[in-house]
Amino acid sequence: MIPFDFKYQNGSTLFAFAIFVIWLVWLFLYWRALIQILGAPEFGTQEKILWFLVITFVPVIGLITYWMMGPEHIVDTRIFCRKQPVPTPTAEPPQTPNPP
Repeated sequence: MIPFDFKYQNGSTLFAFAIFVIWLVWLFLYWRALIQILGAPEFGTQEKILWFLVITFVPVIGLITYWMMGPEHIVDTRIFCRKQPVPTPTAEPPQTPNPP
């Protein structure tokens, strides 16, 4: 017996579960953006209020816009951003002093 029998329109439980998972992902991204907005020193009070209103009242487009146009420290952590490979240091042989 299933403890919660979710049915969506045509009775597909799998479809309801997929919608629930998508909603959880959106909720995670929303709260992460909200925490970053409130903690960002780059934003003034008006900018924080504006971003809050944008991601709250225009949810999908607002979050996409925030992740694309947010502060620089957020831009660097995005998966969209192509980062330059970090050069690996080459091992140089130790230099020995020349005897006099």
